[in-house]
Amino acid sequence: MDLWGSCRVGDSERVRFLLSNEHANFDPNDVNDAGKTPLILAAEGDHACCVKLLLADPRVNPNLACFGRSALIVTAAGDYVRTMEVLLSDPRVDPNQGDAKHGVPLHVSSVLNYPAGVTRLLRHARIQPNQSVGGMTAIFEASAANSADTLRLLLADERVEIGTALLGATMATTAAVGRISAASPADHLTPSHNGRSHHLAHSLVVLLASCRVGPLRIAADLASMQTWLPSKRELRMSDTTPLSPRQTTARMLVPVLEAQLRGERRWCAHCLKLTPDVDLHRCGGCKQVGYCDLAPPGQKPCHVLHWKAGHKQECARLQAEAKEREHIALRHDGKGQNKKKPGGRGGGKKGRRR
Repeated sequence: MDLWGSCRVGDSERVRFLLSNEHANFDPNDVNDAGKTPLILAAEGDHACCVKLLLADPRVNPNLACFGRSALIVTAAGDYVRTMEVLLSDPRVDPNQGDAKHGVPLHVSSVLNYPAGVTRLLRHARIQPNQSVGGMTAIFEASAANSADTLRLLLADERVEIGTALLGATMATTAAVGRISAASPADHLTPSHNGRSHHLAHSLVVLLASCRVGPLRIAADLASMQTWLPSKRELRMSDTTPLSPRQTTARMLVPVLEAQLRGERRWCAHCLKLTPDVDLHRCGGCKQVGYCDLAPPGQKPCHVLHWKAGHKQECARLQAEAKEREHIALRHDGKGQNKKKPGGRGGGKKGRRR
């Protein structure tokens, strides 16, 4: 069996023998009939031992791509964290290599909702968490794919910039609404009466719950979304002419974002359920996240589960950030107040009437 076949099946002993054979006449960077190098084949099979042996050979190029996919992108797409660890331990491996068609490793793991891969990539010293590929960043793509787990990890990294992630979350909701409408044309989603509509905006809720999306960004995206709202005539005719996915999304999300700017919470931080018509009870500590009151039989309510899932630490952080913002605002207001000058409103002696 040659080097390519040995890497494909994960025969590490054969790979070691072939690489150490001084009389072997082959280039370990050549491709087989399928157009793949030995390193790509070993990565596709999650054969970490073979990958390690290949990387130990100075002839092997670890960044060589086949059909636009490097070995690292292959491990990101397969969630092969063990093999990814071996690749990233080699200083020659570029963790940001990729293209607009196949993406880069961090984008791939984020879209596919692989938390372990995203965590390992973010730990790399040379990772670029805000790298844009085709005009899209990892956090935008995670939002657009409704990948809530990886989105949380990206939001927890202070290096990651929010950018247009909220727009990506809106796109994800619109796409989900479109899929349901296509599958059940007669079933019209409404903001409050269809239970399935509550679970189409997970990434949007994760973004709002992170408290990293500022009011200016919310207001800007809200202004764009308000132009999608259907007219009264379109609402009256919706029984015969269904609303478009974008119109349905706007009816669902506009009340939520308007309430967000007023300080209300119309989303549950634990189950990620939207309640466009109901302002939910907020956490008694940080006052930043809301919880629904519904709990399936035999389960604890969302506020208890969320506290145990990590909000205990998050709550203290949010309270500290709120106090810091309050202190900054008080200092700013104190400096901005003008002292009254003597002599009336004008600040000087009153002029004599003539």
